Amino acid sequence: MNNEAAELKKEAHKKIFAAKEAKMRAKEALGNLQDLVLKQKASEKKNSNNANPNPNKRKHR
Repeated sequence: MNNEAAELKKEAHKKIFAAKEAKMRAKEALGNLQDLVLKQKASEKKNSNNANPNPNKRKHR
């Protein structure tokens, strides 16, 4: 029974370690996604400043 308990404990530690690694990878991926979204929004904002910000608005003469 001692060997079985030791094996179960060893397996549990492996699963915990794998879960921690997966969590770290997920956080990194979310951080990368956030960076990409911010860059895209900044690019869209820069492009929208060049165009007419309100195309429905009449131009005054």
